Amino acid sequence: MIVIGYKHVLSVFLLLYMLLPAAIMAQTSFDGHITIGTQAGYSALSGYYKNKLDNGIGAGFFIYAPYNNFIMLNAQLVYYRYTFAESSSSSMQVYALHSIPSLYYSLPHDITIFGGTGLSVQYHTATALKTDAHDSTIKAGWLLNAGIAKSIFKHTIIMLDCQYSLSELSHKKLQVLNIYGKIGYMFALYSADDYIEQQKEKEKNKAEKIKKLYESGYAYLKNKEHTSALQCFHRILSLDSGQVVAQQHINKINEAIVHHNHAIALIQQNKKIEALPYLIQASDYIQDAEKNLIATREQLKPEILTLQTKGIEQFTNNDYDGCIATMNIILMINPDNPTAKAYIVRAKRIKETIKKFQ
Repeated sequence: MIVIGYKHVLSVFLLLYMLLPAAIMAQTSFDGHITIGTQAGYSALSGYYKNKLDNGIGAGFFIYAPYNNFIMLNAQLVYYRYTFAESSSSSMQVYALHSIPSLYYSLPHDITIFGGTGLSVQYHTATALKTDAHDSTIKAGWLLNAGIAKSIFKHTIIMLDCQYSLSELSHKKLQVLNIYGKIGYMFALYSADDYIEQQKEKEKNKAEKIKKLYESGYAYLKNKEHTSALQCFHRILSLDSGQVVAQQHINKINEAIVHHNHAIALIQQNKKIEALPYLIQASDYIQDAEKNLIATREQLKPEILTLQTKGIEQFTNNDYDGCIATMNIILMINPDNPTAKAYIVRAKRIKETIKKFQ
């Protein structure tokens, strides 16, 4: 038996609250339109009445009216029909009026998700065909609603809607899960000129939000707060998926995360020199990578003298490539090491001279 308590209600409101910051920036098919249409679907019972009534079907009409660019009112007038499990000649009909304040949020490709919780007024009537007996009652309840919508033509939208309602019938909880397919027509709330002006204003506001997000993202990058920077650049893409610069920063930060994780794995295997290039690459974006780089360099400083001796021997033995590679390792440990810098320059000059005479 499915029972919904205050914890479930609190969880739903918490989820909607978490969606709110993203929804504020949304621009969707519902925005600026009243959507009217019809719906039909399957109705499944749970709890006490699961074994009393067979699952049924439902149909009806709906209207979506936006309050602003992230909140709308979802109203539905629906009809359900169930047959009694012990008597197929007896049935229960339900006529219901739902009122559901909802949040809605846009996704790419003209897809919108929405969800909310609201109230329901239901008229129940039971009829036995053989005896022509019937009984009726009116009850109030509440419901949860979530769905996804897709624009398919200029003014046409299709939806998949899932609702869970809870009411009371004969002092027992009546719990119903409804799954609807919907199709609707969108009527513009404004004239063409007004709509164009509103769109221009929205584009202007969006551009300002993107600018502020870039500024915040760059500030986080400067402080090497990569997680916050990623959030800013992802929010930019949620506003405008064509922002190439934001995507490039996301790619670089993700690459830095991969390098840092690989460096940590190498350090754990006591391969600190091999970890240095990855730490250096990651340290441009990640504070912890910079700290690990500083610590690793300190730990490897005693190795510099041995590496210098090795590099000089390689230079003396005409192994100029080996000398350059060894001295570059020293520069990864100490970027200001004068000996390493000098031998790299000398080795490269000799290599260039040899190449000219070949």
